[in-house]
Amino acid sequence: MRLQQKLYEGWQSIMHDYATVFGPKIAAPEGMVPMAAATPWAPHYRINSTARKEVCEIVTQALERLGGGWEEHPSGLGLKTTWNLLWTWSKPRVERQTLLAWQKVNHFQHAKALTRKDCLKKNIGKYLAAGGRLRQAFDIIPLTFILPKEYVAFVNAFQERSERLKRDGFSDGKNIWIMKPVALSRGRGISLVNDLSQVVYGEQVVIQEYIANPRLLDGFKFDLRLYVLVTSFNPLEAFLYDEGFVRLCTRPYEDGDLSNIFIHLTNSSIQKDNEDAITGSANPIANVKKNTGMGPGIDTGSKAGADNGSEAAQADTGGTKTTLAYLWRRLAAEGVDVEQVKRNIEEVVLKALMCGEDHIPFQVNSFDLLGYDILLDTELRPWLIEINSSPSMARDNDLDYQVKDAMMLNTLRVVDPLQFDRTKLAEVIARRQRDLEEEKRRPHAYTRHPREAEELAARQLNEDLTAILRGPNETQTELLEDIRPKSVKSWHKGPNAGHVKALL
Repeated sequence: MRLQQKLYEGWQSIMHDYATVFGPKIAAPEGMVPMAAATPWAPHYRINSTARKEVCEIVTQALERLGGGWEEHPSGLGLKTTWNLLWTWSKPRVERQTLLAWQKVNHFQHAKALTRKDCLKKNIGKYLAAGGRLRQAFDIIPLTFILPKEYVAFVNAFQERSERLKRDGFSDGKNIWIMKPVALSRGRGISLVNDLSQVVYGEQVVIQEYIANPRLLDGFKFDLRLYVLVTSFNPLEAFLYDEGFVRLCTRPYEDGDLSNIFIHLTNSSIQKDNEDAITGSANPIANVKKNTGMGPGIDTGSKAGADNGSEAAQADTGGTKTTLAYLWRRLAAEGVDVEQVKRNIEEVVLKALMCGEDHIPFQVNSFDLLGYDILLDTELRPWLIEINSSPSMARDNDLDYQVKDAMMLNTLRVVDPLQFDRTKLAEVIARRQRDLEEEKRRPHAYTRHPREAEELAARQLNEDLTAILRGPNETQTELLEDIRPKSVKSWHKGPNAGHVKALL
């Protein structure tokens, strides 16, 4: 049984960790010197994002609001098995095989199958290549090529599109593609091209057909930033947060000027630096304030949310962004079936996860908060632009505080890192070590029928979990059932569901 191995093997490493963190409260193995003291029962979090102060702040504040006596994990060497929650900005530097089943890490291993632009294209492309109904169902991203590997295929597609545009009476300048480095975020390194001489093919990039008919909001291009929490792959379990951002460009849309990124690129990190933004009544955010009819802001429980006031314009805007709620109201006022648009978006989100699931194994310790970028065209068809592994947690305005604080709090409520008694765990490991030594000295005294040995091991494991988890509970039952994750239904209907929607 995998859980039993996690509990009983590698005891020296675990005891080393516990002596380091809890000092005199837990006896160290011979030769170990206790270093620091902490509370053996309190849940511990560790944040490895020193270069991202905003990540540390938003996670810490959400844990404080969550309650339960969370403590920051003491720093030191060899701390592998004593924390409840590990949150990192980049790839976690953790030995996953040593983790206990109830420890949670905020990234899946091999998640780049979804979050690297070239890998995402490749994995969706496998379904497109199947043809027929699969090709139709998984046609969720603009036509994309990986350069330099697919340069010849891209050139053929570029020329075919040029000929098609000419037949339709358009110039070559309308054959627009967007070029992006495969592993950068926040709009870095992105450029628009309409001539083959502008294409970079000496380094790894993706080049994507530009959506020439984007839906506009008061004449400005926009896209959607959605937050998706994945708690399991194989089986797939995911939740879509019901609020997010509409990210607006700060110059009116026109497809003729490709050099002006403030017309075409919706990334907030780019648009907030536009010193030449349209001002006054022509500004997209000014139009949001003028047209809004929003009620009270999102309740985050934080000071920022409480101090925002009830003015609709305040609650609806921030920087170069507005809320999804505002967009849905605007579309509904135009007679759009908003619920159908939402369902179409959910399908795109889910299909992308299905493509990644082929490459991401089941991992009991992992979850991931993903940032989906979705573009709507004039027909309100959603197109997947990319998926971000660590969406920005920066809070630059009131709207950021409202949306991101509530989203982070609900994320932690759903993930629900389990508390465990480290003192009891250390006692269980020490007892198991004594038993092993006794078995070596008297092997014949411990010889049993295989079935009897298995039943005895199961009973002992149940007793150990009861002690470590402080009594039988739902999580313990699931851990004993081959460590399978909770069902979508139970999460969605449970008290921790909050503002999330289960994706089935």
